[in-house]
Amino acid sequence: KLKAFVDAYNSARSTMKSLTKYDSTGSSTGILNGDSTVNSAMNQLRGLLSTVPADASSSYQYLSELGVVSSSDGTLSLDTDVLESAMKTDFASVAKTVAAYGTAYSTLTTKMNDSEGMITVRLDGLNSTSDSLTDRIEAQERLLKLVQARYEAQFTSLETLLASLQTTSTYLTQQLSSLSSLNNRS
Repeated sequence: KLKAFVDAYNSARSTMKSLTKYDSTGSSTGILNGDSTVNSAMNQLRGLLSTVPADASSSYQYLSELGVVSSSDGTLSLDTDVLESAMKTDFASVAKTVAAYGTAYSTLTTKMNDSEGMITVRLDGLNSTSDSLTDRIEAQERLLKLVQARYEAQFTSLETLLASLQTTSTYLTQQLSSLSSLNNRS
């Protein structure tokens, strides 16, 4: 179970790191870069490693005493020699501490995801923002269609006016030509 915990923790950490990574070129910046909710969740998960759960054994209070080692990059590893030694010394205490940490992590992640949890609240906020942006885009599209229709109507009116002015110009040119011919005969 402890190995599964270490693997799950590292997987969650890797996913969160990928989602929040920064790339100065912007070509591979994580979709949640700068999102404080992800950073807060990771800090809370990491914080439990240095917090003794209420039901932990007094013999082994910290996971580090059972061989769970945190590396400089934040990932966890399991020193099986330390774990095996602890299990040989006091298996019941090891089981009690592992169960206590399992319960603590389960409680934390459930709390993060419940209806008032920080992840749920953040998702609701992002969905609300997305809906608002969609509404604004649709309103702008409607406005653009109205502006386009107005410009098309104005263009059509100008075309009609231009055709009318050309007809008037042709008529006036003919009339002036006729007057000119009458004046030349006199």
